Amino acid sequence: MALRFASPFLPGVLLAAATFAQTPTWSTEHVVPGLPGRVAVIRTFQSEIHAGGTWFEALGGTIRGLARWDGVAWQQVDRGVQLLGAIGMNSQPQVLSMALWNGQLYFGGQFDRAGTQVHNHIASWDGTLFHPLGVGIRLSYDDAQVRALAIYDNSLYAAGEFDSAGGQPVASIARWDGTAWFPVATGLRNSLNGTIGIGHALHVYNGRLYVGGEFDRAGGVAVANIAAWDGTRFWDVSGGTPYPVRALTTWQNQLIAGAQMPFPPGNHMLGRWNGALWQPVGSGGPDLPVHALLSVGNDLYAGGQFWQPGPAFSRFDGSTWNYVGGVGDTGGGSGMVAALHEHAGEVIVGGSFSVVGTPPDTDGAIVSAGIAATDGYGTWRGLGEGLGFDRPLRKVVRWRHGLVGVGNFTAAGTLRSNSIALFDGDRWTMLGSCNGGIDDAVVWQGKLIVTGSFTRIGGLPCNGIAQHDGTQWRFFTYSGPTGLCVHGNELYASGSQAVRRFDGVQFVDIAPLTGIVSSLLSHKDGNLYLTTDNAFQHFVYRWNGTQATLIGTPNNFNSELASWGNDLLLAGRFTSINGVAANLMARWNGTTWSALPPVTGYQTQTFAEMDGVLYAAVNGDPRGFTLRLVNNAWQACGTPPMGVPTLLFPERGAGALWASGDWFQGGTVPMNNLGEWRTQPAWRNRQHGLAGPSGVPPLLMGRGSLAGNSPLTWTVEGRPLTGVLLGVGAARVDQPLRGGVLVPSPDAITFLLTDAQGTASLGLTFPPGLAPGSSFFSQAWLLDTSGPLGLTASNALQCIVP
Repeated sequence: MALRFASPFLPGVLLAAATFAQTPTWSTEHVVPGLPGRVAVIRTFQSEIHAGGTWFEALGGTIRGLARWDGVAWQQVDRGVQLLGAIGMNSQPQVLSMALWNGQLYFGGQFDRAGTQVHNHIASWDGTLFHPLGVGIRLSYDDAQVRALAIYDNSLYAAGEFDSAGGQPVASIARWDGTAWFPVATGLRNSLNGTIGIGHALHVYNGRLYVGGEFDRAGGVAVANIAAWDGTRFWDVSGGTPYPVRALTTWQNQLIAGAQMPFPPGNHMLGRWNGALWQPVGSGGPDLPVHALLSVGNDLYAGGQFWQPGPAFSRFDGSTWNYVGGVGDTGGGSGMVAALHEHAGEVIVGGSFSVVGTPPDTDGAIVSAGIAATDGYGTWRGLGEGLGFDRPLRKVVRWRHGLVGVGNFTAAGTLRSNSIALFDGDRWTMLGSCNGGIDDAVVWQGKLIVTGSFTRIGGLPCNGIAQHDGTQWRFFTYSGPTGLCVHGNELYASGSQAVRRFDGVQFVDIAPLTGIVSSLLSHKDGNLYLTTDNAFQHFVYRWNGTQATLIGTPNNFNSELASWGNDLLLAGRFTSINGVAANLMARWNGTTWSALPPVTGYQTQTFAEMDGVLYAAVNGDPRGFTLRLVNNAWQACGTPPMGVPTLLFPERGAGALWASGDWFQGGTVPMNNLGEWRTQPAWRNRQHGLAGPSGVPPLLMGRGSLAGNSPLTWTVEGRPLTGVLLGVGAARVDQPLRGGVLVPSPDAITFLLTDAQGTASLGLTFPPGLAPGSSFFSQAWLLDTSGPLGLTASNALQCIVP
C-alpha cells in the first residue's frame, strides 16, 4: 500500500472537514448473536447450514424465517417467507420443516409467500430461485402448517395440519411426485370428533415411512399417535403411545420416538421399537417432552423443553444418559431444543434459547440465540457475532486496553457476563463475575472503581463497591454510593443530601444540600457541578472545593449534567430554570442560564459531545429519540431506535456515538440494547492500548472518508511534549511489545512530537484504486517514563475501504 504522508502538524479545519465526509449510519454489529426467535428445523444445502423458523433478528436486519450460514454471518434466503393472508388471530410466518430432494431444498411451514411469489405453505429452493409445488397446501378454516417433510419411494411426503394439497382433499398428510399432489389413503384423523389429526414427524425406517403426531386413525387403521406407511396402506406400530409423538429417528437399527411412553413404574420421554415391541431408552433420560432427535455414530441425542436451568439436551451412549448441557435462557425462563442436525462433525442445535454452555446459567457461557454448535461432549460455539446486551448499559469508561461497560445485564455480546464486561475492540469479555447490578464506574488513580447493588464481585465479598487494579478485584471501602465522579485528583459520590468526598477510607459528607444528589460533573472551568432532587424541589449547585453555591432551580426533575465547549448543560423534565424558559434542556455559561434550540416531548435523558457536535437523547420528540445539533437545529440520527437512550458515550477514536437503551431495532437495523451511530463508517476502534499510571491509555483518533486522493487525519492525545511513533500497516499482527500489543504491521512509521496540551496530528492523502473491503491499521506509541518499560500505546484503528 502506497501511503503519502503530509505535514505532521495539520490545522484543525482539516480534521473538521474530514469528519463529515462520510454518510453517518447506525452499525449493524450490535445484535443478538445467532438467530433470535425460534429455530424449528436445520439442514445442510450446498455445503451451508440452512435454518428455518420464525422471523429472526440477525446481522444486517430481519431474516424472514429462512436463513443460511455463510461461515461468518447469517444471510436471508432471497426475501424469506411471509403470511400476508393470515386467517388465524395468532398465526405467524414460519418455516417448520425441510428436506433435500433432486438437488433442491424443500421447505414447509406456515406462509403464503416465498420471496415475492405465492407459495402456499410449501416450496422448493434451488439456490437461486423459489419454485412452487402446484397450488400448495391449505387448511380450510385456519392457516395450514407443514410440520414434517421426508423422501420415500421417490416422492416427497408432507405432514402437518391441513385438509387440501394441490386442491385435493387430504387429511394432514400428502404426497408430491414432482408434478402433482396425491392423498395418502384417508390420511390422519381423530375418531372421537371426526377432525383431521396433526402430523409432527416423518421418518423412513426399514423400508416404511413412519409418521408421528396426534391422531388415532391412519388410513382408517386404529393407531395411537404413530403409524407406518408401506406405500399402499398404514400399519399400527405395536399399540403406539397415548401421548403425541413429536420426533422420530433411527438408532442402532431401532426406531426411536420422542413421546411419553407409559413404561412402568412411570412415564419415559422416549421409546425404542425393535420391530415387535416398545422399550425404554435407558434410564435417567430426559424428564420433559422431547421435540428433536439425532443419531450420530453410536450416540443418540435428544432435545426438548426446559425450565432454566434444565437438561434440555442429552446424549445416550448405549448405556448412560449424559447431560450435554448447553441450552438455557439469560432471563431464567423456559424454552426448548426443537431441531438437531449433524454438519461437518458438529451437532447443530436449534430452538428457543439464548445461551449455551456448561452450565448455561453461569458467567462465561456463550450467548447464541436460537442456534449453536457443539461437539456433543460439552464444547460449544456460537453461530454469529453480536456486540449488544440483553439489558441497557448504565456507564461506559475507557480503561487500560479497552472499554468497560456496566449495568444490570446478564449477556454481553457473545458472552454471558453479569453486570460488567470489557470490550477489547473485537468482543466483550468477562471482568469477573458479579452477583448484582452495577450503577456507575470511574477510573481513579489508575484503578477501576464500580458501585452498585452487588455483594460479591470476582469472588470478592464486598458491600456494593470495589476496585480493580488491572489484575484482580480488591476491597475499596465499606459501602457504596449510587454514583461516582472524579474531580481533579479526588473522588466524589452521589446519593446523599450532601457533597460527599472520599477521604482515603470512606465517603464523608462535607457540605449539606437540599435534596438527594442525583448527578455529578467535573467541568473544565475547574468546578464540580451537582444536581439534587426531591419530590417538590430541584437544584443545581457549583462546588469550588470549599463551598456549594446554588446556581439553578429548574421547575421539574433533573436527569443529567454535561459539558459542551465551555458551557454546562442540564437535561431533565423541566420547562424553565431560574424563570428562564428552557424546555427539557438548558445551558449555563458561567453567569446565566439560557435555552438550547427547542425540543419537544417528555424528557431529555442525556447529552454527549463529539467533534464539536452536541447529541441528545430525548423522550418523545417526533424527529427521533437520538438527535444531533447541526446549524443550530436538532436533526435525527438516521431512523431512530425504537426506544430512548439512557446512555450516550462518544467513542472518539473512530468517531462513533454509542447509545444504550431498552430497544431491539433502530429503523431497519437490529440492535440489542446498544447502538453505534458511526459518523466515520470506514473506521473501527480495535482498542489494545497500553496505559500508564492513570489507567487510561493515549487516544488515537482517525477521520476521513477513504475516497481516492482524499485527506485522512490521525490525532494523538496523550502525554505533553513527548515523542510519538505512529505506525500504519496493511496487516494486523497483534504482537506483544514492551508490555502492550503492537496491532498493525509497521509498514510505514513516522515520528511526531506532542504539544503542551499533549496533542499531535498527521495528515495522509489516501491513495486511489484500493480494493473495496481491504483494510489497514494504525497505532501510536508514546515515549513515557511513567509507562511500562518507558512506553505507553494508544488504541489501534482499522480503516476499511468502502
